[in-house]
Amino acid sequence: MRDDIHKSAPVNNAWRSVLKHCNRESDRKDRAAESVRKALAGDLSRELSPAFVKDLVERCNSPKADLFRGNFEGVRAAEDGGHVIEQQLAERLQVRAKRGPVDMNGLREELAGVIDDRKESQARAIRGHVLKAGGKGTAECNEALRNSFNQVSAVECANQILDGGGKMVVDSKRSKGVSLDENLLR
Repeated sequence: MRDDIHKSAPVNNAWRSVLKHCNRESDRKDRAAESVRKALAGDLSRELSPAFVKDLVERCNSPKADLFRGNFEGVRAAEDGGHVIEQQLAERLQVRAKRGPVDMNGLREELAGVIDDRKESQARAIRGHVLKAGGKGTAECNEALRNSFNQVSAVECANQILDGGGKMVVDSKRSKGVSLDENLLR
């Protein structure tokens, strides 16, 4: 497979980095899952505001939550159109609220479901690009993609967001050295 296949992938730079690490045999074990986590954290920080998460947590912890069935009826995502994750979460919570009150466990499940949806859509886009433009090494790259995406748990991400005030922190276990792709002349 070509080394530069990631440059034409139909995803943003963070997700291209995932493809780059899955394509390189030396990066597949350690760096690939870390790049999935970083790319996902980037998407979540852009499309899920801490204020929105705080509002959802307050609705779940409200003493009135048990009294009123539709405690998520008025939940609305940001109106600027750039917060797809917020919109998906609001819709899922409204559907769930129609079946009964939503507690913190329900919020965690729905947030994990939205995170899983994002992981699946990005994985589908990357795998499709690899199949279309890949060549030799496509099977190994797709296997590395599958493994690295499976190593990132949506439930853990949801827990970290809800317990951390709306932000997902990427804890890099790797030492910060010089990246081979880094421009050292700046």
